[in-house]
Formats: sequence, structure tokens, C-alpha cells
Amino acid sequence: MRRRMRATALGIRFTLELCILASLAVLAAHLATPVWAKALPGIVFCVTGAAVWGTFLSPRSGNTSSAWPGDSLSKPDSSRALPWS
Repeated sequence: MRRRMRATALGIRFTLELCILASLAVLAAHLATPVWAKALPGIVFCVTGAAVWGTFLSPRSGNTSSAWPGDSLSKPDSSRALPWS
């Protein structure tokens, strides 16, 4: 059961990553340029987005900071004693 849930979570995460890349391509498609000139920004936006995600935001990037406010609250510091323990 646990293996199946993990596989589902990884599948959802991968799908969301592809949605981010697709949104960058759509952003390039809505530029006010001729059709032939939309392909290059679309490729550049997607490659740049993938590089930024892989470098700073991927789970295995080694970056320990979070972009979400208050995310450090969800990971308690083991050196602090909890008031109820």
C-alpha cells in the first residue's frame, strides 16, 4: 500500500512539473510576435525553467531553503524541546 501511494505521489509531482513547463510554453505562445518567432522564446522559456527548477527547486538539488513562507514551522528543530513533551 505504501509503495503504491509513493508511486502515485511521484506521478502527480511529475505531472505538475510538466504542467509548469507547458505553462511557460503557453506564455511564449501569447507573445505579440509572428508565429515563427514564438518558437524560440518557447524553447528558451522551457529550457530556462527546467534549469532553474533542477538547480534550485528539485527535491535532490541540495537546497535546504524553502520558497514557502512558514515552511520551517512544519519541520520542527530537533534541538528545541517541544512544550508538550
